[in-house]
Amino acid sequence: MLTITDHETSFIINERKAIDLEVKLNVTLYGHAWRKDIGDILFNYGTGKLSPEEILVVSKEQLEFLIFLNSKESWEVCRDLK
Repeated sequence: MLTITDHETSFIINERKAIDLEVKLNVTLYGHAWRKDIGDILFNYGTGKLSPEEILVVSKEQLEFLIFLNSKESWEVCRDLK
């Protein structure tokens, strides 16, 4: 499982959810800006290129946005999110 944390709050996702979250992130305003720090890690974890027990440390703002994205049903509803 991948733990995403800001050192105060965290949530855990599996490989499938990592790819889902990466796609949702890609279609948002932050997709390009956060590609290397977050997007690439989500993709690499989801495709098995990282160890099964990874920790992704992000800022509080990033964590809140990722939790928000993770709650959305599909990537289509994430297109206009800022």
